[in-house]
Amino acid sequence: MTTVLVTGVGALIGQGILQALNNYKKERDLKIIGVDLNGMTHARYLCDEFIQKPAINEDNPQYINFWQEILASHGADIILPGIENDVVFLSRDDCKALGFPSLINSPETLSIGLDKYHLSTFAEDHDILSIPTALASNNEFIQELIENTGRSIVKPRQSNGSRGIYRFSSGNELISFVQETCPRELDTFIIQPQLGSDSEEYTASIFGFGDGQYQGPIVFKRLLAKDGYTKYVQTVPPSTDILHSIEKISAICNPVGPTNFQYRASNGRYYLMELNPRFSSTTSLKAAFGFDEARMSLDFFLMGTKSFNVELRNGEAWRYMSDFVRFS
Repeated sequence: MTTVLVTGVGALIGQGILQALNNYKKERDLKIIGVDLNGMTHARYLCDEFIQKPAINEDNPQYINFWQEILASHGADIILPGIENDVVFLSRDDCKALGFPSLINSPETLSIGLDKYHLSTFAEDHDILSIPTALASNNEFIQELIENTGRSIVKPRQSNGSRGIYRFSSGNELISFVQETCPRELDTFIIQPQLGSDSEEYTASIFGFGDGQYQGPIVFKRLLAKDGYTKYVQTVPPSTDILHSIEKISAICNPVGPTNFQYRASNGRYYLMELNPRFSSTTSLKAAFGFDEARMSLDFFLMGTKSFNVELRNGEAWRYMSDFVRFS
């Protein structure tokens, strides 16, 4: 039996991983352990066993002790992190030294994926088409942006799921934000023009093998819900711009495991917007269309498989509200 520990099962990504794993649980003889801070999540009933995280900071020594106790008592063969905080924690040197069996992306991919400003400078240095980006403290960039367009977007350098994003429709709104924000805090934000439209957003995913090679991509044209997750997708062929950026980043950064690229289209070109070095909110949708990252993760991490028989299907998908009912 293979024991799989999935973190963040109370969130959409973690539940997408669970859904994929449960589809072939008997085939693979899996034991699925879910971990989440929320003890009331319905996802606890989608696992063979559920463990509630303690409400303590990751830097607290008791937190790493919590993980050591889990692994000592359950003997997990692989840990699949479902939220970005767990990716950051499990990629720490002390976790690696303790031998936590985590599927974590390469250090180079993590560096540009967890910091949007680093991604922009990397793209500029390596001739990758991306949305023009600067720190929110860059007054010269701001003035140029205001002269060219009144529409701008400000994002935290380190965030996910559309959290902490500000959209401004005029230069005055942007200037007010900059003037009202502490100067030191401005360097924790990036600023970009609002390129393209919300209806021209794309997400592309690969599964990296750590040597520059990868499976994929699968590409969706998507629409986002107000909360930042994907609510609708349509499969589309990858554009030349998308393929170029994936190939170049893979050759330099050697991605490992699920790696997700996000783009905005404008005037027929596809601009790299973000990179997620982890499972994404479209995990379950990708599995439905033949790109099953959870299955790939087990085969790659546990058996060293570097080639999968992937048969992608075309179509579209919607997310909708549903009820989970459990009778006592």
